[in-house]
Amino acid sequence: MNTEATKPRLIRRAEVIARVGLCKASIYNRMNAGEFPRPISIGGGRVAWLESDIDTWITERLALAGRAA
Repeated sequence: MNTEATKPRLIRRAEVIARVGLCKASIYNRMNAGEFPRPISIGGGRVAWLESDIDTWITERLALAGRAA
């Protein structure tokens, strides 16, 4: 069994932006509206998102659009 595939992975904002196609302001606006996953503090004023949360958000958007993941 490949344990690397099951380990949680944190991704920084630049990767989140690239993955979801939203700008920084749109991400934070959606977070404030409860429509986007919240990041995790990783120290030093920096944050990152759990990759699985972003994957789930993308899958949900696809479902809402009537497209299979």
